[in-house]
Amino acid sequence: MYKKIVFVLALLSIVSQFSCGTIIAPIDFESVATKFVTDFRPLFPDEGPLSMDNEFLGKLAIPTATYLDSVRHFHHVYSAELKQFDRGVLPAATLKNVQKVDNILQSMGNFLTDYPHNPQRFNVLNGFKRITKADYASDDYRAKTLLSKLEQVPLFYETAKQCLNAVNRQAADAAVEQHLATFLFFEKELPLFFEKNGQLTPPQYQAKIEAAKLAIKDYVAFVESFRLN
Repeated sequence: MYKKIVFVLALLSIVSQFSCGTIIAPIDFESVATKFVTDFRPLFPDEGPLSMDNEFLGKLAIPTATYLDSVRHFHHVYSAELKQFDRGVLPAATLKNVQKVDNILQSMGNFLTDYPHNPQRFNVLNGFKRITKADYASDDYRAKTLLSKLEQVPLFYETAKQCLNAVNRQAADAAVEQHLATFLFFEKELPLFFEKNGQLTPPQYQAKIEAAKLAIKDYVAFVESFRLN
């Protein structure tokens, strides 16, 4: 949804030792980080780890008003949580992990500030493309995950259009350019993936791909209308 966040939380090297003089012990940050990851995954399914035990990979983050309120709430809660930690006395390993979480929250804050004016924030390409490129699961399993995501593309873009107002012309230009690549992926790469991988038949995916392509074209046309104002 926003500029891609590298999902570093799964790689957090959280220490659990207590440090003399630490206002809040590192073990408490471990608790915060664990809950952060748990709450983050359903909100940002395209940013989670590629693994078979990630049940959110088959979903898209549909930017409804309720969803955006949930993102604001998440950002508010964990920004407040991070303020509890005195970074001047935290051990180096814990401080590094606090900064990783802080970077993600800053990116999220940027998204919340500019998404009404920046149509680049709404693009499904990355979530699809990384599944086609990674071999974290069988071809058939990945194909079925992609099919689940594919069904949600029209709703994603229809909802995204309702989020935009007073769009920045430069951002509109960039979004149109980006979505040309998105359209080509759905026109060429995704059908080829389904054809070569898994056990899905053309009737199971072709109509859904066409619906997704139409949604992308409609989104591009909508964004282009801001360029004419």
